[in-house]
Amino acid sequence: MLGHEPIAGVPNAAVSEWRAHLVGRATVDAFRVRFEPLELMGSATLSSGMDNKLYAATTDYISRPTDRIANRLFIGTVRKAIRFQRSIVGAGDFLSYTFGLGEMELINAEQDYDYLIREYAIDGRRVTVKLGDANGPYDAFGTIFDGTATGWHVDEDSLFVDLRDFGYQLEVPAQPNTYGGEGDTDGGENIKGKRKPRAFGYCRNVTPAFLEPQKLLYQVNDGPVEEIVAVYARGVSLTKGVDHATVAQLLSADVVEGRFDTCEAVDGLFRISFANDAEKGAITCDVRGDKSGGVYVETADQIVRRLATETAEVERLQENAFTRVAAMQPAPVNLYIGPDDDIDVADACRAVMSSIGGWVGFRRNGYLEIGVLQAPEDGSPIASYDRIEIIEIIRQRLPDNIDPPPWRRRVGYARNWTLQDGDLAGSVTDERRAFLKEEYRVAEAKDDRIKTNHPQAQDPDLLEAAFDEEADALDEAQRLLVLWRRTRSLYSIRLKTQPFLLNLGDVIRITYPRWDLGAGKLLRVVSLDEDSEDNIVEVEAFG
Repeated sequence: MLGHEPIAGVPNAAVSEWRAHLVGRATVDAFRVRFEPLELMGSATLSSGMDNKLYAATTDYISRPTDRIANRLFIGTVRKAIRFQRSIVGAGDFLSYTFGLGEMELINAEQDYDYLIREYAIDGRRVTVKLGDANGPYDAFGTIFDGTATGWHVDEDSLFVDLRDFGYQLEVPAQPNTYGGEGDTDGGENIKGKRKPRAFGYCRNVTPAFLEPQKLLYQVNDGPVEEIVAVYARGVSLTKGVDHATVAQLLSADVVEGRFDTCEAVDGLFRISFANDAEKGAITCDVRGDKSGGVYVETADQIVRRLATETAEVERLQENAFTRVAAMQPAPVNLYIGPDDDIDVADACRAVMSSIGGWVGFRRNGYLEIGVLQAPEDGSPIASYDRIEIIEIIRQRLPDNIDPPPWRRRVGYARNWTLQDGDLAGSVTDERRAFLKEEYRVAEAKDDRIKTNHPQAQDPDLLEAAFDEEADALDEAQRLLVLWRRTRSLYSIRLKTQPFLLNLGDVIRITYPRWDLGAGKLLRVVSLDEDSEDNIVEVEAFG
């Protein structure tokens, strides 16, 4: 039986933290697994401060006296350390959001784990897997997986633990704050329980939250903004008045008729005073949005970072990935989340990253990353494989939306967040009316030569992107056209190699005596399935 440290007064001692040191078949491979904290189902929840741990390993391992966890025996009950899958390959296209799934297997032949299945839950508990030298110190081990369990099940011989990455951390409301209906900045009964708006980047013609009818008080962002650029009543631009330093000053101000006053530094608030009843009607505004902490954000990497760290409270970012995307795509983008928008952080980040041909998700090591899908030729290979490592290779079709390749790409920009056709003032210009009727302006790139080479070349739907400027949308349209206009393939490759070395977006070189791989070809990794038991990695890569 496995030993564990009992907690006084708790029968059969629930596991608040479970570490399994997974030592591989060779003495140089070792792993550690940790589950924390476990819940007593139907009884009580143990706090994470209660020190109760269970240890296991593929072979017995004892940590050193100088290790952070000193002199610990890890019992050799781990049969299969980890298998983990992660992909951005979709049915029609490549995805802008990815999550990983996996499994572990532990030996249960002597019924050591039966009581856990009967009495405790594992879902939502943290799992960490580390790799190191079985003859070395525990503190020298490196993390190869950091995520969470989704459940477990047991049979006569094994305990199986289902795993996923930390993607659940992003599955929280993109705006958790709501109005209480107590008046003034807390809103009235009409918006009680609705979410406070959030604006990122330069958002055009958004509909703000209407907080107070008597004071004609509106809010466009839950927090400070860079600037409330314009306010419109029935499509007519009002004159900007005073920007007040405090909310109290704004609420007590005598706003000049036909103008709007703001409080940009506190809470994205503004008030209106109409010169006559004819001006009254639908209120919209243009805003340069969130400036929390005194920092205005307007690029994809900045917006994802703010949503992830400040809203979802993600603590660990893959900083080099954010730095790469910032350098690769510095174009300003925008995102508006209105009072009736119940989206989560994952969806918000997905919308931003899809605009720039990118993705967002957690790496196997528990760090949040972002990336932009580029041609393999734009990178340098981090590894090369040939017939020595290749067990099997299959040439597959690319996703349907890029095979045959598109001959034209249309990308939206300068989004109008509130469509308006009727109830506009007579003084609204024809140009403004045309803008208000359409959600997006469109930048287009095309290459008729693609239609010559591919008679069935596609003409995809508009990419509803978040770009602010036409030039940036046109650049992205041209980039996408170039990315897929040459003949490419998607390869599924089964490799006999050390797992946990590759990541999504990496470039590899494949040399194989078939198709176009004879002289070696660069491919971009878009899917990974890694098995620590057999040292096998299944890769999908395009090029």
